[in-house]
Amino acid sequence: MEEVDQDDELRARLQIVREELEAGRLRFAKDMKVIDSLKAVRYGPDGKVDLSTVDGSVRSLANVVTHFRQRREATEAVSLRDLQETYFTYIERNFGWLHTKMKEQGASPSQVGAALAANPDAVADFKANLPKFLEMIDDLWEQTWDSAHYHVQDLTGLKAVFGGETFPSGRKNVVSSSGVYTDTIVLPDPFLRTKVFAQREDANAVRWCVKSAMALLNYREAALADVKVPLVVIAPDATYVDDEQRKAMVQYSEPSVIKHLRALFGVPFGSIEEAERFLRGLKSPQDVTGKLADQKRLLFHLGDNAPLEQQIEEYMRDYFSEFYEGVAGLAVLSSAMGRMRQATDLLRRSAWLGGTPLIDAPTSWQYFSWKLAYDAEGSSEGSDLNLHMTRALQNAADYEMEWLGKVPIEALIEMRKQNVMPELRQMLSQGVETLMELRPDNFHRTGDQVIKNIQDAFDEHRKNLRKLTGKKWRFAGVELGSCIAKGAIQIASAFGVPGVSLLGTAIDQSVDVPKLKDLPKKFRALKEEHQKTHRSAVGLLFNASRED
Repeated sequence: MEEVDQDDELRARLQIVREELEAGRLRFAKDMKVIDSLKAVRYGPDGKVDLSTVDGSVRSLANVVTHFRQRREATEAVSLRDLQETYFTYIERNFGWLHTKMKEQGASPSQVGAALAANPDAVADFKANLPKFLEMIDDLWEQTWDSAHYHVQDLTGLKAVFGGETFPSGRKNVVSSSGVYTDTIVLPDPFLRTKVFAQREDANAVRWCVKSAMALLNYREAALADVKVPLVVIAPDATYVDDEQRKAMVQYSEPSVIKHLRALFGVPFGSIEEAERFLRGLKSPQDVTGKLADQKRLLFHLGDNAPLEQQIEEYMRDYFSEFYEGVAGLAVLSSAMGRMRQATDLLRRSAWLGGTPLIDAPTSWQYFSWKLAYDAEGSSEGSDLNLHMTRALQNAADYEMEWLGKVPIEALIEMRKQNVMPELRQMLSQGVETLMELRPDNFHRTGDQVIKNIQDAFDEHRKNLRKLTGKKWRFAGVELGSCIAKGAIQIASAFGVPGVSLLGTAIDQSVDVPKLKDLPKKFRALKEEHQKTHRSAVGLLFNASRED
């Protein structure tokens, strides 16, 4: 029966090839051998294609043509803009009122979620409506996830794909910090990622759902901004809507899980099953720590200095599945599998969507770094420049340059309208590749270089501003350069005459003051120089740094 189904599927694909040929969408070079193979295809007495006349090249062609036909139809079914507007409209109608209150109070998504979860009446109300709300989210993405992914693939410019946690935290805006380098940030659907929590019967379901909605709406303005290439796109994880994608991700993650467990315990495990048998014998946290070869790689929360035994107990209490029967060694296995699957999924999604991984969570970044090292064993492949850059900007926004996490959306839009993104990328990445060649895994050093690049660029920009304001073109006691730099001078007429009263003004011709007839021309030149300085790539970034 299965063979019959496969034959029918192949004939359906061959029919698509025929339709694409007749529509003129499929063309071949004259010397391609597949042309002769296509001519050799025959129909049988039953009117169906005789599959014995279909060789391997035609079968491969049918697979490729079918894929691109489905891809085209998926992108034509709904535009990316319509999909994003529909999604955010639905979230806004359900949670917009609460998000407005959150902004008014200066609260964070986590605080709002926790506050509602502590209110029994609010929990009862949300729980009653939550299933229907989440069902609509599921239905939307089950029907359109492939369309969303194909549209993201088609986007021009540099893309960063977010991962490492459910959704960006409310501490900072990752679009602000990474948007000065990347053109588009691809964010996941947080409701899909928190479905396991939303299905619980306690107040945590409400807390996670509300927190997700508040965090998501923080990016609505960026996602729907009127720019050619979107600043933000919401694209769901394929592993949450397609079982085959999830199975593939689990399979691809296994080598990294095994390598991580080898590093942890110094045991040359050959398979997950072999590791599980070993770990099942480690009943208590003390049993685990007594067998560790590298304690630093047993990481639950970066920066947690509590004894490892205590950390294992807390993990077992807060996150551990009952499936593992309270065995500490299996808790470690669960953590390793979860972390390596997370890192693997991000790498696969980034490659599929044509973007660079973007991670903000420190613990997730450490596991991702280990994953890269495990994958690089026996390989000469180096690190990616854009990965170093996105990591550097996230770190800078956390520490030395917090303003990077608060760059206004308006500033990011202006940067794109002024077409300064290529110049910004060149300035920010100067010298980074040289450091990468010396040590590809040294993200700290390349991060320092990016900060230095920004500081050097800002110092040069300040010098340019001082040169501009240092031009002592005065009239009526007003220094035009300084006024322009402060935005105080406005054009008073179509001829560009400054808005300074000319009546009763004594002009001293003996000093270096522009003559009245030359003033409009000189003012115009000075203003153009000012605009050129401030609209430069560094100027726009410099202005954004001062708006915090």
